[in-house]
Amino acid sequence: MSALSQIQVSYDASQDRLVLRVNTTAREEFRFWLTRRFTQGLWPLLQKGLRANPDVAQQPSTETRKAVLDFQLEAAAEKVDMQRPFQEKAAAFPLGEEATLLTKAQLKVKKEGGYLLSMHAADGKGVNFNLDNNVLHMLSKILVDILPKTGWDNAHPWQSPTGSAPPGKKLN
Repeated sequence: MSALSQIQVSYDASQDRLVLRVNTTAREEFRFWLTRRFTQGLWPLLQKGLRANPDVAQQPSTETRKAVLDFQLEAAAEKVDMQRPFQEKAAAFPLGEEATLLTKAQLKVKKEGGYLLSMHAADGKGVNFNLDNNVLHMLSKILVDILPKTGWDNAHPWQSPTGSAPPGKKLN
């Protein structure tokens, strides 16, 4: 798969779901439905990945790890153009134009650096995205930013990417 180019998350009130859209540099677009339950399971995976970054993990105290995460988030935000409109003219929709309802997610920290985020539907249809630390931070930030629009009551586990979150696990 080509490299990720853009990520957009919006809230669809009629479905009470998040819509995740991902564009690649090859002008492919992937569309996914994220339920509240799925998002609650995805969040700890993202946070576990961010905390596994060697620059964070090697810090001796919680306060220092939080400071490093804050710094990394700032650095990631400076590299991303959040003002650029989402490109609507995809050349291809490998999983179809309709959003796929995700039910499973797994995040693996790669030995050579970076992460492999796997997200799949109950029928196995899905994708594997290679992410770097900056993209993982920005995906976390996008989720934090959209959650107040959902009206989902239990926003506590979804603190800022530098806040504490429940321990990560595989989402089934």
